Amino acid sequence: WGISAEGVFPPAKSQYLFEGNRIFKSVSGTGIGFGAPNGIVIRNNVLHNGYIYSGGDPTLPAYNLEIYNNTFHNGGVFFGDTHGVKMRNNLFLGDGVMQYIGGYDFDGLDSDYNLTAPVGAMLSDVEGPHSIVFPSTTGIVVNPAVGDFHLVSGSPAIDKGINLSATGFAIDFDGLVRPQGTAWSIGAYEYYEYSDTATRLTIMITILNTIRQTLSQPLASLSAATLTVVVDAISQVQRMLISMLQGG
Repeated sequence: WGISAEGVFPPAKSQYLFEGNRIFKSVSGTGIGFGAPNGIVIRNNVLHNGYIYSGGDPTLPAYNLEIYNNTFHNGGVFFGDTHGVKMRNNLFLGDGVMQYIGGYDFDGLDSDYNLTAPVGAMLSDVEGPHSIVFPSTTGIVVNPAVGDFHLVSGSPAIDKGINLSATGFAIDFDGLVRPQGTAWSIGAYEYYEYSDTATRLTIMITILNTIRQTLSQPLASLSAATLTVVVDAISQVQRMLISMLQGG
């Protein structure tokens, strides 16, 4: 298991948020797992050889999951005794054997604007009209073998997602603002032509200079909104640096 959490007894709500995690497992298994949750948001995560698993039982089921803009490599999502799941902008890359979306004894699955490759989901009949089944895993991301899941130029995931800012976020795994094109991209990474290390370092230096200039003022003179922007900028640099160090 990568991350696991217990649920609650309804009508209590768990209200968990899982965001910005890279979970790499040597063998297929549960990357993020829950027992009978009620209210969970899972967004901007990268899972290799890992599933999101939501489980319950008939007397204590799971409720209300939101799964947005995640990237899965040889993994997917699996539900058991789960009621109410909304999935948008998720990217599923596999070997053609894994069941990307599956489960048992669940209802209320609302799934659209996802991309699966090289085959469709096990539950393809519940996918919305905007979801994409791409026949190959090439030409989508940079290099899954080394864990680089940034989108490449011409990827079918570019600008094919839906705007989810109303759900409370508008950045990608690296902290990049969505969208960079005409629409949100599918997966944890928004497409932007800064895949080379030199360009990414230039962007980080620019952000750090802006932070330095802002913090050169007396802290008492800075508004709460300005400090929030600074914290978000620091987080963006941190996530970009971690992504580079991890080969992403």
